[in-house]
Amino acid sequence: MSTNVCSVSVRWTGATTSLTPGSLLDSLDPTMRLSFRCLGILASGLCAGCFIDGGRPGTEATDLVGGHYESGGDAAPEEETTPTPPQKDETDTSESNDEADSPPMETEGQAGGPMETEGEEDGPMEDGPPETEGGPIAPLQPDPSTGVHDPGTCSPATVQEGDDFCSARQVCTGNTITANCRTIGGVASCVCQDSFGGYDVSLPSLSSGVCGSILEACKVGNIAYGEPACAEPITQVFDGFCQTDRRCEVPLMVGAIDAFTYDDQQSYCTASSDGGMDCTCTTATRYTSYHLAENDLRAGCERALAVCASGDDASPFTESPSCAPSDQARAEDSCTMDTSCIYSADLGDGVTQTAAAGYIINCGKGTGDSAWGCGCWDNWNNVHFDIPNNTSGSGICANLAEPCKSLHPETVFRDATCSRVHRTASRGVCYSELDCQRPSSLGGLDVVLHAPLNISCKQEDPALGWQCECSAADRHVITVDAEDAMDACDTAAAPCQELAKQGATSATAE
Repeated sequence: MSTNVCSVSVRWTGATTSLTPGSLLDSLDPTMRLSFRCLGILASGLCAGCFIDGGRPGTEATDLVGGHYESGGDAAPEEETTPTPPQKDETDTSESNDEADSPPMETEGQAGGPMETEGEEDGPMEDGPPETEGGPIAPLQPDPSTGVHDPGTCSPATVQEGDDFCSARQVCTGNTITANCRTIGGVASCVCQDSFGGYDVSLPSLSSGVCGSILEACKVGNIAYGEPACAEPITQVFDGFCQTDRRCEVPLMVGAIDAFTYDDQQSYCTASSDGGMDCTCTTATRYTSYHLAENDLRAGCERALAVCASGDDASPFTESPSCAPSDQARAEDSCTMDTSCIYSADLGDGVTQTAAAGYIINCGKGTGDSAWGCGCWDNWNNVHFDIPNNTSGSGICANLAEPCKSLHPETVFRDATCSRVHRTASRGVCYSELDCQRPSSLGGLDVVLHAPLNISCKQEDPALGWQCECSAADRHVITVDAEDAMDACDTAAAPCQELAKQGATSATAE
C-alpha cells in the first residue's frame, strides 16, 4: 500500500522534515525539535491538520499547535485540492542524532566507572542566524494569562543582524531567552522563546534593533493579543468527507512593537456509520474532535470549525472515559494488554466533543519465584513498578486494567526515595537520572512504584550560577552554586526531589 508523505517546514527556518499522515514523528528540524501528528495531506503537498503530539484531553490550549505549516516563502495559493483522508496504523518514527558532534563527556552508570569519549572542540560561530536552543518547547502561542513576570538577573544580551535576519540571546537566572527573525516572502517571521514557551511573531518588515526589542518583551511576558480578523472560510466537499479552511490574522503588541501572528484554522469531517459525522478541528491553540448528529458535510465542516474556534479552552470532560481492551497477549511468564479509551462531552445541539486516549500494560516475570515487573504507560505517562508476590501469573495484566487508568508519575514522588542511576557531564553541561521508588498498593497488590527524575544543568555565565531543569510533576528551573558540571547535577538533586514531592502533593489534592 502506498504511503502519502507530508512535507512540513517551519516558516522562518525553511528546514524540512517528512511526516506520514496519521502517524507520529519526531521532527528532524534542529531549531524546533517537536513531535508532530498529521491528519491528512492536500494534493498540493501541504499538511492538513498537523499539530504537536502530546496534549492530553483538556490541555489542547497548552499542548498543541494547530493548522498546517507551509513551505518556506510565500504561502501557497488557495486552490481546489483534494484532501486525503487520514490513514491509520502507519507509524514512522525517527530520532535526531544529537551526539554526532558532542564534546568530551564523562559518563557514570550502574555498571563501571567514569568513561571518557572524544569529540571536536567547539569552533567559532558562523555567520548567519544561530539555531534556537534544543529540546522540546511549549507551543508557539502560550496562554497569555501568564502575564508579565520577573526574569531575574540577566547577563548582557548578544545580538546578530544581517540583511534578512537577526537574532538575540540572553541568559537570565533560571531562563534563557532567544529571538530570531528572518525575512520570508516580504514578511519578517520571528520566533521568541524561553525555557517555558514561545511566541510566533510576524512583522511587515525587518528593521535594526527588532530582535533586541522582541527579546526584551518576551523576557518579561509583555505580549498582548488583539481581536483576530478572519477571512471567509473555504469549504471543499468530496465523496464522504469535507474540509473547511480559514486564516485569521491576530494583532500583537510585542512591547511597543506592532506585530501580528497567523491562526490557520481547519476542520475535517467524514461520514460516520451512525448517519452523523466525525470531525477534527485545529486552530493555533486547539486540537479537538467532535461527533455531529447531522449528515450535511458542507454545513457540518463549517459548524465544526465555528464550534472549535469559539470554544472555551477549559476541558469539557468531567466524566471518566469509556475504556475497553483492544489487544491482549499472554504467555507463561509475560502478558500485555492494550486498552483504548474515549472521552466524550455533550455540547448540545447534536454536537459531542470527543477525545481518544489509551494505555498499555506490560508485565514480565522477574528473578524470584513470584516476583514480576510491570509498566503502565500512555501518551503522557510512564510508570513502572515491581510486584514482589504475584499470585495471578500472566493474568496480572487484566487485574491491573482499572488501577492503571489513574496511575501517574506525579503520585510516585510523594514520600519517594530517589537514587542516581546515570550521570553524564561535558563542558558546562550535565545530565543526571534518578530512580524514585515508593512502596504502595495497586489493585490490592503490594507494589514498589518507580518514576524517573531527570536533571539537566548548564552554565553559560559564571556570574549567574548553574541553571538546572528538573523534570517532575511540573517543569522547574532552579539555580545552584557548584564547582563543576558533575557537582551541579548532584547539588540540584535534593531541591529537584523536593519540587517533585510538592508537585505530587498538589496533583494528589486535585
